[in-house]
Amino acid sequence: MQADTWNAGITWLDEPLRRERAAGPLAGRTLLVKDLIDTAGIRTTYGSRIYGDHVPERNASVVDRVLDAGATVLGKANLVEFAWGVLGDNPWYGTVRNPARPGRTTGGSSSGNAAAIAAGLCELGLGTDTGCSVRLPAAACEIVGLKTRLGRDVRRAGRREGTRPRSPRASASSSSGRTRAARCGFRRPRARSSA
Repeated sequence: MQADTWNAGITWLDEPLRRERAAGPLAGRTLLVKDLIDTAGIRTTYGSRIYGDHVPERNASVVDRVLDAGATVLGKANLVEFAWGVLGDNPWYGTVRNPARPGRTTGGSSSGNAAAIAAGLCELGLGTDTGCSVRLPAAACEIVGLKTRLGRDVRRAGRREGTRPRSPRASASSSSGRTRAARCGFRRPRARSSA
């Protein structure tokens, strides 16, 4: 992996997290998980110094779903502290820089995901979106970001387990399972053919 000169990650793993023999729509794809989402045995700070040593015992259900779909988790993405902001700045882990538009904001709160994808550090990102926390950084970093719809499948029991939502009624994980995981969250747009 190349160096993170954009401050996109809070925690990078020495050994990527993956499931053995996991085949699915995300097989072989690299992913960065927003540090607001729990990952078993991996530090999860919620972007705050208060939780600087917090290591969850279980994965959030959405992390289990992307691992089951074959994704490889490279680490935890930087974010605005507790996802309370839109500029990509974090007083404890540093401000995320925009690789697509140097000198401009990455937006927030899922700023690390967007910057990592735009810089080519990973292919996909898993974030959360209450009021544009995935879509704003995606636009600022010139990548694609989607928010799943609110409704029956987002509110089923356990869907948001292991995340720290700002608003239980409005927050959605940016990936919601096997059938949608490949098209939700962040991704780098494919180059257009010149044919």
